[in-house]
Amino acid sequence: MDCKLAELPEGWALTTYEQIGKWSGGGTPSKQIGSYWIGGEIPWISPKDMKSLIIYDSEDRITDDAIKSSSAKLIPSDSLLFVVRSGILRRTLPVALTRIDAAVNQDLKALTPSDHIFADYLLYHALAFNNEIRRSCSKDGTTVESIEFFALKEYPIPLAPLPEQHRIVARIEELFSRLDAGVEALRRARAQLQRYRQSVLQAAVEGRLTVEWRAEHPEVEPAEKLLERILAERRKRWKERLSSEGNGSPGSKYKEPAKHIPSDLPSLPNRWIWTSYDSVAMFVTSGSRAWKKFLGKGDAIFILLQNLRERQLILDDPTFIDPPDGAEADRTRVLTGDILISIVGNTGVTCLVREIGEAYVSQSVALTRPINLIDGEYLEFYLTSKIGRDFFKGKDYGMGRGHLLLSHIKETPIILPPIAEQHEIIREIRLRFSVIMDLDEAIYSSEIQANRLRQSILQRAFQGKLVPQNPNDEPASLLLERIRAERIKQSPRRVRKSTIHQSRLAQ
Repeated sequence: MDCKLAELPEGWALTTYEQIGKWSGGGTPSKQIGSYWIGGEIPWISPKDMKSLIIYDSEDRITDDAIKSSSAKLIPSDSLLFVVRSGILRRTLPVALTRIDAAVNQDLKALTPSDHIFADYLLYHALAFNNEIRRSCSKDGTTVESIEFFALKEYPIPLAPLPEQHRIVARIEELFSRLDAGVEALRRARAQLQRYRQSVLQAAVEGRLTVEWRAEHPEVEPAEKLLERILAERRKRWKERLSSEGNGSPGSKYKEPAKHIPSDLPSLPNRWIWTSYDSVAMFVTSGSRAWKKFLGKGDAIFILLQNLRERQLILDDPTFIDPPDGAEADRTRVLTGDILISIVGNTGVTCLVREIGEAYVSQSVALTRPINLIDGEYLEFYLTSKIGRDFFKGKDYGMGRGHLLLSHIKETPIILPPIAEQHEIIREIRLRFSVIMDLDEAIYSSEIQANRLRQSILQRAFQGKLVPQNPNDEPASLLLERIRAERIKQSPRRVRKSTIHQSRLAQ
């Protein structure tokens, strides 16, 4: 922050964190001593508790013995907490104000302000200059991201008179409250859009979006005939693949697709049928488990679980692989038009591969190749609809992390409309989704604007432009003199050194 005294409003003064409060560090009592942790009533704050601006409690608590026998110290309420060592510092500097007496761990530093400073004012200052504090006070060359404590202590603060500090905080909270209400309304609107998106998919795969179209097109080929052509094509392509691989021996037998369809499935519109996923797919497979030594080499993309989003393949930061030649690579190679399905963790996440170069799937991703007589985009919409996802959920197994077997995917019931109606369903969905996308972008733009307004409010607050100055307020310079006088009584030598630094700041 390039801030000079001449630029400060009348009655303000430039100071530092070191000048206006007492700093405390933290520590972790031994986890091996149960009496430090069991039955403790003292909140012990660590970075995992720094999820809100005001802290009223913590996940962990320690005992009085832990305070007496370790480096942990009891820090008074209304202290400002900074995370000074954590990977999260790559993105942001977590700060919070504790409203409780508490201890902190060694990854935090606590500033207990003087009684002459409004703690909430310091909290909003830390928010206003969060990125700048993080950049200017970060340590260079460390493997674990951290804040240079000396630099943090000496970070400059434009200090308003105490009454104005209270007025600034009150005005910030008033304006933030309005923004929060607006942002909450935007979140509700986004949730409604998501519900509407699902209702569109559900109506589409149940045939409710194309009722009029069916009435106007009674001549279309029924899905039963389409399935016959799909199955014939499936068998034909199996024979072609067998022949190309030189395995066309008399003993080779075509494996019929899974045909078990539950009897309690809902009825469908005229000319629609139920079938299995295996019936409309050339094959269903997953990636190799023995390719670890090939990772990080070559130019081919290795599709991992984290690359899958619903109806999206995210390859902004891809993992590369140089797979070995042979059947294993041929089996797991991804082509345009394939459908990928997550089979580990958040199972059933589905996306259609629209365009891709050389790529292969990992063992956490199912690779399915629909017969080209069915529209892959329709299948993608179906599998991401509630009815499609519910079939996957019904098959998910495993304690903790979920899993789907390839057999589960093959046996998944599929609603198959006539091919002409599949195209009409896609057209209807796209039409409605384009409206949803426009609304979603408008919501996103509003959220961005709200964040900018929040930063603008904070910026104006610490430029002295958010509330008017009152000439009757005691100047901040006198406030700092009283703070220094009190500190001299406690530690004369230390305060004399920091006073010299304070005079240099003012120049």
